[in-house]
Amino acid sequence: MAKVSCRLVANQSPAEIEKLMRAHIAKVTPPGVQVTVRMLHGGQPWSAELEGPLYEAAKRALNAAFGRDPVIIGEGGSIPVVSDLQRVLGAPVLLVGFGLPGENAHAPDEWFLDENFTKGMRAMASLWDEIAAGVSAR
Repeated sequence: MAKVSCRLVANQSPAEIEKLMRAHIAKVTPPGVQVTVRMLHGGQPWSAELEGPLYEAAKRALNAAFGRDPVIIGEGGSIPVVSDLQRVLGAPVLLVGFGLPGENAHAPDEWFLDENFTKGMRAMASLWDEIAAGVSAR
């Protein structure tokens, strides 16, 4: 049995990607081979808002923990609950990563630098302080 995971990006439809995958698999399946395609989940892709009070509070918290301004990159992905949280709660969602590219996230040999783990905890504590102080007050 083989499994294929499709990481969707903003403005892609899980139903459309499923349709395209089914068509492609049917096209490349050799004669005499039986294939079953099963959709496991279809969460909506999500893309981060890179502005606003929560974003600014996170930048200050990360600076406090790491001693420098964070490098801002677009963040998003196919974690099904993230877009649901934003849609249902009507509140911004913030994903903050502390791993480095070479740490092999989600791989069998994944690892995480202790310093980033400790500083990451400090950053999140600082973010809670920022939120408690009222991020919109700044």
